[in-house]
Amino acid sequence: MLMDNLFSTKLYQSMGVIFLGAGLALNTSAAESTTQAKSLDQLSTVVQQKGWRVACLNINKKISNMLDQAKKGSSSWVRASYLRAGCLSENRREFEAISILKEALLVDPKNGLLLDTIGTSYLRLGQDEEAVSFLTKATKYRLNPNIHAKLATVFMRLAGPLMGSETKSQKADLLDKAEAAMQRAIEMDSEGFSPVRLAQLAFVKSAKEDFQAASDLFSQAIDQIEEGETRLSSEREKSTMLAEFYVGLGQAQNGLGNKTLAKTHIAKAIDLAPTVELKNTIKMIQAVADNPGTSPEDLKKRYPELVNSTYIPLDE
Repeated sequence: MLMDNLFSTKLYQSMGVIFLGAGLALNTSAAESTTQAKSLDQLSTVVQQKGWRVACLNINKKISNMLDQAKKGSSSWVRASYLRAGCLSENRREFEAISILKEALLVDPKNGLLLDTIGTSYLRLGQDEEAVSFLTKATKYRLNPNIHAKLATVFMRLAGPLMGSETKSQKADLLDKAEAAMQRAIEMDSEGFSPVRLAQLAFVKSAKEDFQAASDLFSQAIDQIEEGETRLSSEREKSTMLAEFYVGLGQAQNGLGNKTLAKTHIAKAIDLAPTVELKNTIKMIQAVADNPGTSPEDLKKRYPELVNSTYIPLDE
């Protein structure tokens, strides 16, 4: 499902489930100094209140200084390593983040937050086998529905390229794992069937070609948002979610053979999308639907205006 593969990472990034919404304060030891602990607690609070993107612009230098000052191997050093890696990852410097986190993991190998973060970085890099390994380990030590939701994304991506009868069983197994992981995320989530979870499960259903179930789930998610049942932080967040859900609904209708209705939903998604990057992503999805069987490389040549521009990290 090329359309699902193109879109699934966008869905998770913009909905804030790719990066660590809770549990920022790692366990501290008696050996950790009170001053260091308080400073780390303050930095963690800033991240929780403002989110990684905004917080890292203000605290990145402080985190780096704390990492230099903390005794290597101490709990303060592990906590500072995590925060530093989070800011590196937020700036898409995933390999640097992974290197720091793996070093911290040698000190605290059963730390679910570190394992989750490494798995998340591998997910962002598209290194799916590594992502599965670390995220699966993270589920043993950290109770967080987002880990299972990320596993569902990875299983879907692994299943995506598998074509033909010789890999049919393998693909079905991966998609079953994706659905099981997503169901587990919903069971663990205090909000249950929130719009985000409904949409995530809908993408799994689309990948399994259960397009009617996917269409119903996307419609429910859209209704919840449009009827104000879900509190969102801003109009931009609302527009982003609705755009992504309408894309999913369009994909599901396309799978059901309702081509005209599918295009109507995609057009609405493009209109709702608050950024040029998201609009171009949706247009590329429509291009895939309009040109079945065409490789992504050929589509990029045919529609060069839809290829995203290079991302420059904020701290470089």
